[in-house]
Amino acid sequence: MTALNLSRALLVVRTLHADGGPEAPAGWERSPQGDTGWNVLTAPGGHRVLALRVATGPGGTRGLFAVYGPPAVLATIEAAADLAMPVREAWRRRDEAAVLLYLRSWPVFRCAGFERDHEGNAVPFSGVRRLLGPGGRLPDYTVTGLPWNLAADGSLTTQALARYRVTSIDRPALDTSIGNLGCRVLLEDEPDPGA
Repeated sequence: MTALNLSRALLVVRTLHADGGPEAPAGWERSPQGDTGWNVLTAPGGHRVLALRVATGPGGTRGLFAVYGPPAVLATIEAAADLAMPVREAWRRRDEAAVLLYLRSWPVFRCAGFERDHEGNAVPFSGVRRLLGPGGRLPDYTVTGLPWNLAADGSLTTQALARYRVTSIDRPALDTSIGNLGCRVLLEDEPDPGA
């Protein structure tokens, strides 16, 4: 398993290219990595960052990306972007309406509750789960408190029909694969020693 620290990533909302990747800033080069959602962006000075599409906006014209790279390059991107924020800051400010709007589109969280197995039995779980399908959005937890009974698409349903019953959500995470390498990548926040 390869691990990337999500807490060091930058969340950026960008206009989508026709292939689903982010439109590169002026002077930058973009190299899509197949159909994985990953893109390599190269700055004019040669520094490279990785950008992973996490979610697509309702209109299909903008996407939410997690961007990884040298801190100085990420700071440059954050300063130039209309909508950008470090993941750790977003999670700390998750009760703010504008921040919650984007976190509700984040598909994968470290959470606990129960899930249905392949026979439909409810079994307990604690760990990283993908709670949303493409285009889905989690409930607004400032309106609908936990626990949530979620259908396979992330919509609220009854406990009897729920794919997941979520009793706690600790932080954003991401479980995905890169290219054809077959490796699993776990991107998640780590405990903040200053919290």
